[in-house]
Amino acid sequence: MVVTDRSGDPVVVMRDVFVSKYMLQLAQNKANAVVMSGSSSAELRTNMARMRDELNELEGVLLIDGGLPIRVAGSLTGAVGVSGAPGGDKDEACARQGMDAVQERIEFAE
Repeated sequence: MVVTDRSGDPVVVMRDVFVSKYMLQLAQNKANAVVMSGSSSAELRTNMARMRDELNELEGVLLIDGGLPIRVAGSLTGAVGVSGAPGGDKDEACARQGMDAVQERIEFAE
């Protein structure tokens, strides 16, 4: 899991000892897609399907499920990217659970 600020710079990086370093790279690239678009990486993948191949050519951006925006008072303040589950939908579910767990703290930051 990678949590970034609004610029896409990592703020928190966590990985299990049994997960390869490449999962962190994938998580970072999903978070970068969120920062670039302001929407989840899954929404970006769906909304920009006609340009998916071109967007995936951007260095450090990956249009696969598993990236979610972090918003405070409606403004994008960062992103979370998760990778390592057997499927992007499961990565996104994990990211969503993490966001739900801290939602009250995020809202308090408003």
